[in-house]
Amino acid sequence: MTTITKPEQHPTVEEKQFALNSNGVFMDLSETPKSAVDTPFKQLTNGSTPTGWIQIGTPKKWLFVIFDTGSDTLVAKTWETIAAELSSVDQGIAGMYLPSGQVYNHDTSTSYKRQYIKDQHGKDQPEQTSITYGSGTAITDVGKDEVLVGNRNLKNYTVMEITADSLQLLHTAKGIAGVLGLQHMKNKSLGNSLFTRMRDADLLTSFEYCRGSGNNGTFIWGAPEPDPHKGHEVDVIGDMHWAVHLGDVKIAATNASLIEKKSSGDPQDDGSGDGQDGGGADAPVDPKVLENVCPNATCLAILDTGSNIIAGPSDVMKAITQTVDVKPDCSNFDTLPHITLNFGGYPVSVAPSGYVMKVPKPDPSEYGGDGSDGVGSGHGEDGFARGSAGLLAEDAHEASSRQWKTVFERLHKNTGVDLREQVSELLKQENATAQEFLCMPALVPLDKHTKFGALYIVGTPLLDSYYARWSFAKDAPAPKIYLQPVNEAEVCKDHTDRHIVNGPASVGGGLMRKQSTSDIKAFIRTGNRGPTERRVEDIRYPHWAKNLLSV
Repeated sequence: MTTITKPEQHPTVEEKQFALNSNGVFMDLSETPKSAVDTPFKQLTNGSTPTGWIQIGTPKKWLFVIFDTGSDTLVAKTWETIAAELSSVDQGIAGMYLPSGQVYNHDTSTSYKRQYIKDQHGKDQPEQTSITYGSGTAITDVGKDEVLVGNRNLKNYTVMEITADSLQLLHTAKGIAGVLGLQHMKNKSLGNSLFTRMRDADLLTSFEYCRGSGNNGTFIWGAPEPDPHKGHEVDVIGDMHWAVHLGDVKIAATNASLIEKKSSGDPQDDGSGDGQDGGGADAPVDPKVLENVCPNATCLAILDTGSNIIAGPSDVMKAITQTVDVKPDCSNFDTLPHITLNFGGYPVSVAPSGYVMKVPKPDPSEYGGDGSDGVGSGHGEDGFARGSAGLLAEDAHEASSRQWKTVFERLHKNTGVDLREQVSELLKQENATAQEFLCMPALVPLDKHTKFGALYIVGTPLLDSYYARWSFAKDAPAPKIYLQPVNEAEVCKDHTDRHIVNGPASVGGGLMRKQSTSDIKAFIRTGNRGPTERRVEDIRYPHWAKNLLSV
């Protein structure tokens, strides 16, 4: 049975939302004066995409969601999800189980309203819909209820409860139970996000994100306008997406010699100083590919918190991958160049710590199957588990390569994320499988053309180095994005005012999970660091971009 969150994460006394005040004392937000609703509210997040707690219903129930600027709805796993899954397993147990008091159940929420549509006979039928994300599709029932986000309560907000899905991100031990869409929806005929509804209700006109030094960060709901002299404000051109003009996608100038040597096909010097063949030696980089990418800002980029990769045209992604030449064992990490972009007229630099992911080899049991595709069958051609005779009969390097290829074949099959060619090139190197991890660029092919030019999706790799503010003032003709190096942004250094606690506390630790000063300071970026570990199932790709109709 699918669980909503880990049982120990739910409150055991009563459901309240707590935060740290300026004196470091926990406060009950249900007692917060209404006048404070327009003040900035900081919320700690986790994950390579910002993930935090919200509350829905009456009485309020906790829900652990991804804060996603690439979508516009609240899609959630609820008691209805659990009931649907149980019914799909065994219809005979209907009525033999009871809902948990810890999980949102619209039948017990006094503020819930079921939504209906007319069928061909004019009769009301429960409204259902589907939505596609980076790792699959969800079929949902539609209703409306109260939501509490960032200390702001919104009534009659649409909640889409999952009845069936293929969203891998909602079926991991991380306990993610939903996706909260935060598109700006300038063109309201295309939909209404929580941000749009709160903006209309004078509750919110901006939100911000400071990514921490690990898989953590701070999300800020509502904030005053930043100092324009300390960062850069970028014009948003989309009707619904946080999209900007993109130009000059390049490798840092310090690596110009690397481009020249690899484009000549010289396998003896790949710029890493180790004399080994680079990952792109078999297919030299065409120097013209990286010479004139998106000239005069003729491409389009969408800043998407729900993606932890950079996606763009296949030839560009391949050329960058071959040029930077990340060693599979991360041995050349300290000498890797930056990737530079002209993001809406603002030159940004994506550091290796942002675009390199360190992928641990999954446990074979995590990729079990029925043997039809050879994954986890114990005897399939590409299976993980093999008898001792089989292991003795084959080279260990080939066995390890086979495992890695199987992992990314399954990733492509399940989510559409295609890193197979990149992995195949990495595995040709002698040091590729010496470790129980694989270092590789988080660069994924996406061939989609828009009226503004070739489409790029930019997520965590950029946000790893830059504080971002998404805003749409009530009197503004269009939304704005504000960017500033995260280690220079004062708002990312100040962690003394109110923070939401990371959701309900553990059973053994009482109602509140306390955050010490050292815990809060851990969210401040300090100095250089290595690549961030990212499990295969945590790679988030914008599926919706493939069929993008409106920017």
